[in-house]
Amino acid sequence: MPTGGGKSLCYQLPSILMDGTAVVISPLIALMKNQVDVVNGLSEDQGLAHFLNSSLNKSAITQVEQDVRTGKNKTAVRSTRIAE
Repeated sequence: MPTGGGKSLCYQLPSILMDGTAVVISPLIALMKNQVDVVNGLSEDQGLAHFLNSSLNKSAITQVEQDVRTGKNKTAVRSTRIAE
């Protein structure tokens, strides 16, 4: 499928509708931000989705981890480097 063809819906929609947090591994920081923005745009709740990569400071990383542990976060997009 081409870019913008809806492939990300394969994990975005189930992550919102089901219990738990979907963890997505993505190699591109720009794509991660776009994917998180789309998910967050589907809800009025802040923090429905987060990305976790080298662009975040320690405080932001701690917030993402806390939101995942408490179940506030439904989709976490991580870089391949952090996932290793």
